[in-house]
Amino acid sequence: MNKQVSIATSNKAFSDTLQRLFMETRLTVTNINTLSDPVLEATWLLILDTETIDITTPTLDTIPKTTNIILFVNDSIIPKIQLFSDPKILSIFRHKTLFKGDEFMRLVNTIIHWNIFGLNKHMVWNTPSILIEIKNAKEKKAALIHMFTHLSKKGVRSAVRDNIEAVTDEILMNALYHAPVDKHGNERYANISRKELASFPNLDPITMQYCINDNYFGLAVRDQFGSLAKQNLVKYLNRSKNSETVIENKTSGAGLGLLHTLQLTSKLVFNINQDVSTEVIALFDLKNRSRNIANLDSLHILTSQSQPNNPSQRIKISLHKTRIIAFSSLLFLALTALLRIWI
Repeated sequence: MNKQVSIATSNKAFSDTLQRLFMETRLTVTNINTLSDPVLEATWLLILDTETIDITTPTLDTIPKTTNIILFVNDSIIPKIQLFSDPKILSIFRHKTLFKGDEFMRLVNTIIHWNIFGLNKHMVWNTPSILIEIKNAKEKKAALIHMFTHLSKKGVRSAVRDNIEAVTDEILMNALYHAPVDKHGNERYANISRKELASFPNLDPITMQYCINDNYFGLAVRDQFGSLAKQNLVKYLNRSKNSETVIENKTSGAGLGLLHTLQLTSKLVFNINQDVSTEVIALFDLKNRSRNIANLDSLHILTSQSQPNNPSQRIKISLHKTRIIAFSSLLFLALTALLRIWI
């Protein structure tokens, strides 16, 4: 796979680091100092250091549409969110001093194969995970309890657990209540109150997957509608840039709750196959004790290149891995309580 990678930076140390990472790949890597370099015409992936290479929207417009772009910014990612309006930009990483080569190369590998869905793409290989199917408010609550108990057993600090639970609850509500649309693309439950929805026994099923290792807690929530278009997502994210703006407009659907998500996660990934499926992946740095919004180390918006001919040809969520439904979650908690009494 002889694809061209161009590194646009005047920072030699950063360029050398990237060159070493690509040594074990079959990619052709070239360092450039300007966005007018002719090598860009053949570039598949452009890694752009905004600290040393100045970018503007007109400048980005000169880059070929077939080029995928990963940006590195020196400060907070949040002010740069509007750059995602350019479809060529896939990811923004914060601060080269926080650069983690293994995480970066996992992203590159995902882009190479363009198999974007799956929490495993963003965690250390072979990290065991738990997969839960959710189709109503009762199962959502049971799933949260199961996850919270798991985090407590792993010794995750209470402040971090609270952050994880808040973000998870918001992402689950978006997927369960706001992602479903009718054949005209209108939000199916837009005119139904949250209280009424809580009594519905069977909504369209979603999946929640999570795993944990020494460094990160990873969460993935996936729906089977793909109703969150990239342009709308970028709009919602832009609205979230002002920490005083809380997104609670009921017509904004799956864009709800992004404010908390941006504030409390370390890595945030949106995988979008429009009219098919949307997956939100959030990673939480278990060793980071700060709760500042600038802690978002990377943001990714990946759009599947395959689209169905018929919007009704939506994928059905696969549950080939460990399947834990709400009943088993409650059973697990009950058995745990009995064992404690017995012991």
